[in-house]
Amino acid sequence: MYSNEKGHVLKRDVENATTEAPPSILRGSLGPSNGDEARLAQAGYSQELDRTFSLPSLIALSLCLMATYEALSVSDLPTTPFLTSISPHQTLNVIFCIQYFVLCLCDSHRIFTGRNCVHIPDSRKSAPLNADPSMSIHITIGKVILLTRRFPLSKGGQYYWVAALAPSSSRRVASYSTGWISLGAQIIFTTSACFAAGLQLQALVIMNNPSYVPERWHAMLLVWAVLAYSAAINIWGPKLLPHLNLASGVVHIAGFVAIVVILGVMSTKTSANFVFVEVTNSSGWESDGVAWLVGLISAIYPFLGYDAACHLSEEIPNAARNVPLAMVGSVVVNGIMGLIYCIVFLFSITNLESLLSTSTGFPYMQLFHDVTRSSIGATFMSLVIAVLAMVANMSGVTSTSRTMWAFSRDKAIPFDHYFSAVSDAQHVPVRCILVITGFQMVLGFIYLGNTTAFNAILSMSIISMYISYMLPIAYMLFGGRERLDSHMLGPFKLGRGLGRVLNVVSLVWMTVAIVFSTFPTAMPVTPQNMNYSIVVLAGWLLFGIVYYAAYGHAKYDVPMVSLMCRSRPDSAER
Repeated sequence: MYSNEKGHVLKRDVENATTEAPPSILRGSLGPSNGDEARLAQAGYSQELDRTFSLPSLIALSLCLMATYEALSVSDLPTTPFLTSISPHQTLNVIFCIQYFVLCLCDSHRIFTGRNCVHIPDSRKSAPLNADPSMSIHITIGKVILLTRRFPLSKGGQYYWVAALAPSSSRRVASYSTGWISLGAQIIFTTSACFAAGLQLQALVIMNNPSYVPERWHAMLLVWAVLAYSAAINIWGPKLLPHLNLASGVVHIAGFVAIVVILGVMSTKTSANFVFVEVTNSSGWESDGVAWLVGLISAIYPFLGYDAACHLSEEIPNAARNVPLAMVGSVVVNGIMGLIYCIVFLFSITNLESLLSTSTGFPYMQLFHDVTRSSIGATFMSLVIAVLAMVANMSGVTSTSRTMWAFSRDKAIPFDHYFSAVSDAQHVPVRCILVITGFQMVLGFIYLGNTTAFNAILSMSIISMYISYMLPIAYMLFGGRERLDSHMLGPFKLGRGLGRVLNVVSLVWMTVAIVFSTFPTAMPVTPQNMNYSIVVLAGWLLFGIVYYAAYGHAKYDVPMVSLMCRSRPDSAER
């Protein structure tokens, strides 16, 4: 049985009440759980999902979904040429002091697989470009969600923030567009994790059985097995999810320690000159600077997904406090681990050609094998990364299904009445989980038939995710602060001056990253290495535009923002 009415009826009943919110709700004097549910009701929704997550389990979910050092390892994923770097230490841009003092050294060295290789020798010039601005993104996104501290209804994440920050004249279309872009980005981002897991499992078979002849359909079946696992856990084990994520978080950290220690102790060390100074550029781009900027894509991917915590805000007590802590905590912890991992990994490389020509397709596996001189040892080390990719897909399905459910609850997608239903037995949006899983399985057929088309679809995730991050920041900068009620501000404030500076730096950084993310990774351009991400994104946007023009503009219920805004939204927005 499914229920999907109880969460929507309230929205029209509280139209007049929300502007006069009781002080106990505005100031958070209610208990953590009661306060969350009361503020949820103020927005016109009821509590439909169980609050089973704790702060540690939510941090663990975000850690494993981002999986930064694991993503750095598989950033040479054979099916995704936009993830080209073996050692993209320019991605390790989390803690400001670490960025400036360490990344100014290790960020300068770039090793690309295939023909996409570049290095900018003057690290003091290159580091601030891709380090400091990324930190601004993390801070700014955290700042946006902190503004919702007194109003923890943020399961929709970015599109909900835009609804609160945008002017009334454009609030409807801006919020809808953000939600549509964010949903597409999350689906594709989650898909990349299941394919990373499946292809790594196949690579482990190759490493342990040299006579095995890999076929694409073998990989597709492994991917489907990962998807079946993720769907089963999300549907029939929702109460196990927090515990599984917590256990996976332990594996994530323990595996990192084990791999770093093994590489640090057993490997023959290369020179510091190779790590920090040596120049290698075989990308085909004549300009090292352009090649480096094109390579920024590998600095983005390992840090995507930290917004997952906000999509579970209705499933954790005291969401106003715990969600921001989970977001910031996951970025800090993963950033530190990723930085250390990259440095140790680079110093362990003594035969680059061997890594690039490995039969597994994953240079990190070949490095583990070279260091341990054992297929068994390399297998166990690689299993840590492969298993965490499976967990990332599981966590991604959890987060993405909640985004889709929230969007359908606001009548923003086709068949919204069907997808906004919550299972009475499992208390999760089963239909959203199934359709997301089905979409990922369909991509398996595309991978089987045409890897170029498959790569084009996956390449959309980074651009669309960054656009969804950009929009709330832009609206925050251009008038959003003035539209927020001061009572709704959270306890962690950056101040108006610093906040605006970070907004500007973030927007500049993301604009540069988005532009160069559309460039081909290598020259000359061929149908195989062409970057089709903008084409795929345009197709996704066209679908959303057509639906919005035909039905969405009349059906879409803009999230209630009167608890956060100084004035009531126009009646037409309800």
